[in-house]
Amino acid sequence: MSRIQFSVTVLMVCICFFSCGSLPRPVTMLRESEYWQQPRTGSYVLQMESQSGCLMYFGARHTVNESSPQMTEIERRWDSFRPTMAFSEGCVWPLESTREEAIRKHGEQGLLRYLAARDHVPILCIEPCPRNEAAFLFRKFSAKQIKLFYVLRQAVVQNMLNRDPRDTGYVRIILEKLSAIQFLKAPPATLADVEREVVRQFPELPDWRKIPENYFYGPEETSWLSKIHRMVNECRDRHMVSRLFSELKKGKRVFALVGRSHVAIQEPALTVFLKELKNATLIVYQSSADRRISGNDSDRMGISSVFEFSALSSSGEMAKQAPAENKTGR
Repeated sequence: MSRIQFSVTVLMVCICFFSCGSLPRPVTMLRESEYWQQPRTGSYVLQMESQSGCLMYFGARHTVNESSPQMTEIERRWDSFRPTMAFSEGCVWPLESTREEAIRKHGEQGLLRYLAARDHVPILCIEPCPRNEAAFLFRKFSAKQIKLFYVLRQAVVQNMLNRDPRDTGYVRIILEKLSAIQFLKAPPATLADVEREVVRQFPELPDWRKIPENYFYGPEETSWLSKIHRMVNECRDRHMVSRLFSELKKGKRVFALVGRSHVAIQEPALTVFLKELKNATLIVYQSSADRRISGNDSDRMGISSVFEFSALSSSGEMAKQAPAENKTGR
């Protein structure tokens, strides 16, 4: 598969939602608007220890800089934690032959895949499945809006990764994936369709390929794009918590790596679940200070909102790992 196809998975992570199940209690989350009011420098790491399962939950800033101190921190925590399984964000990323190549091509997620392969640790994607999320969004947004959202969101990702804005091959890949879903067969279906619709919906944009990220996220909802983005992330956060809790109850030592905001927003939910585990302690590592929370203290956490939902079931099989040195990359 091409580099474009795998970069698109950074976007397609957002096209995932849920199927039914149950959690032991309502899930509590920090509001995204409150997250934006907090300091957001450095990584955000939660470490949960209990007599059943243990968790190292690394909230990273997305980067493809192989010399970033964050990469060293990920490796250090991986080696000291000694996980028995791993969760990646977006997909189970391609395995590259070297650490440096993995980071250059896939950022911190590429590093996670490399470490899991090196240590023969099974790895799964923490995301839900695509079709159901699209169905969830379709209740409030049109097929046109949903498809434009994912195309334009990927344009932001391309810019973040310093990709050539003239390279629009990802548009065809995204539209083909979405158009394969029965209720999303309506236009836009081509690059030309997208460009016409962007001019109509966002005439202020001089170049849609360079759309500013504040169209999607920030302290305020500024457009229907940001409304979809927030809705998608709330659903993903709920799913991630349910997956993590399920594995912890099985006694696994789980190393999960996702974007920084997800870990911060999910922290209140994980503190609630401390009482479901025996002698559990949650340590929060941030740039400013570390905090330790025991199961008995979890009721004293400042909880901003409670979401009732069904647990989310995972799709996909456990990836079979091989030593990284036996691979030659794509």
